[in-house]
Amino acid sequence: MPAEYYLQAEVDPQHKAVCHQFPNPGSAPGNTGIYLNEGLGPRVDFPRPALIDWPYGQQPANADIQYLAAKATRFVTFVTDYIKDIYVENSQRWTELWQKMVAHYQSMTFDDLVMAPAMNVYAVDDGNFGGFGMNADEANLLYTIGTGDGSWGAFYSIGALWFLRCTLFGFGGSNLQTVSGYAAAESMPFYGMPVQDSAGNPLPSPTYRGIQSLVEYLFFAKAPQQPQSLYESDRARLFTRTAIARIHRRDDGRIELHTAGGQMEIYDEVFVSASQWATQMSMQFSGFSQAQLPQRKITASHTQHNISSCKLFFPLREQYWLRTDNRIPQVLVTDTFIQDAYALAWQGPERDPGVILASYTWEDDSLKLLPYDEKALVQKVLEKLRQITVETVGQDITAYIAQDRPVMIQWIREPGYNGCAKLYRQRDEAANFIDLSYNQDFAGQSHLYFVGENYGVEGGWTEPALRSAIDAVMQWLHQHQGRFMVQDFDFDRDYPRWSIR
Repeated sequence: MPAEYYLQAEVDPQHKAVCHQFPNPGSAPGNTGIYLNEGLGPRVDFPRPALIDWPYGQQPANADIQYLAAKATRFVTFVTDYIKDIYVENSQRWTELWQKMVAHYQSMTFDDLVMAPAMNVYAVDDGNFGGFGMNADEANLLYTIGTGDGSWGAFYSIGALWFLRCTLFGFGGSNLQTVSGYAAAESMPFYGMPVQDSAGNPLPSPTYRGIQSLVEYLFFAKAPQQPQSLYESDRARLFTRTAIARIHRRDDGRIELHTAGGQMEIYDEVFVSASQWATQMSMQFSGFSQAQLPQRKITASHTQHNISSCKLFFPLREQYWLRTDNRIPQVLVTDTFIQDAYALAWQGPERDPGVILASYTWEDDSLKLLPYDEKALVQKVLEKLRQITVETVGQDITAYIAQDRPVMIQWIREPGYNGCAKLYRQRDEAANFIDLSYNQDFAGQSHLYFVGENYGVEGGWTEPALRSAIDAVMQWLHQHQGRFMVQDFDFDRDYPRWSIR
């Protein structure tokens, strides 16, 4: 994987990346608690409010939730068991099977997939592997609490193909990792030092912590056999607070970038990494012919769906789940307006008290929070967390939260994003295809490249964002007759190509 290479293979052995299992529900060492129907459980029959216990590495202690999980797991296992050997062949057989699966599932929402009958045998080679086989009551419970891991309702109106791509090809699940940073980071380049962009604006000092450490490494550290880092090079310029208002292609093929402040710079090529909605709302494109920037590409960018999300973080005063007298789970999964709460701490030279994502919401649940400013939302979330934990386990989780230091991210309000991630609707394959293939088919003429998570098909993940960027660079090198130094690699023969549809 590209991310693993930059995090592990290229760096000095003393600076290996430190990764830990992400505390997903069921994967948190401090256990998970599920709060449903005011604490009275899936059937509203608990004698008093209680958390459904989900011990680390085990199943939730509730038959209804276990049954939902079994149905979802059965479908995924049924499909993967059939396709895995064909997929690794990397042959025409896989291409044909995948095209049939796309033809069958691309018109379905995830809701349709949940309700589609389950299949036991793939007898007709038509790409139809059935669905979860849930009835209406089961689908409603899955919408509300998932398989114990939180509401799946945000995905119900999303295209079924997004779920299939992410689930079948290794995203999420119990193996999800969190990158806490590089070992011995204090001896890495520019650690903790004042740094600035090319316009003199201050940048956060690199600390090589979290997934941000990948970005910091690529920018501040020297590449192998290179005398300077990108940060030190005069040729690599970075402007972090210079909004682009217009991208214009000149008759000579070069690209003019016009800033919101009225400045203009000319470049040979331009890579656009802003999300599609943010690009639509802030930039104009001019001077491009239909052969260079077809209308269907512009329409795809304007109409693809970006999911909304809201996150509310706090520092913790201590890792409460490690206390011998603690009864509060490290992760809380609820059907309330806060949805889920995750606590996490990275172990480093100094004991980290950790942080808590006190409310993690998607789509409708995040839109419910839009009318509230940070102060009002903080009060509501803390009150709800206090109620849940006091009523169920007799302890107050907010006693461990640094309540005066919240950080709220409401993605739909972020002008640079205008949404959280591209989770496309059903019947969007034509738009997906031009997003995937534009750099291959048009960038050589337009000198314009689109890169990042919003131009892939597994929205919401780091790996597709990085893969999109690497693909754009590979296409640029090939279009400029670059020579690849990897032994026995031939771009035309070995590099995947999007076929014309």
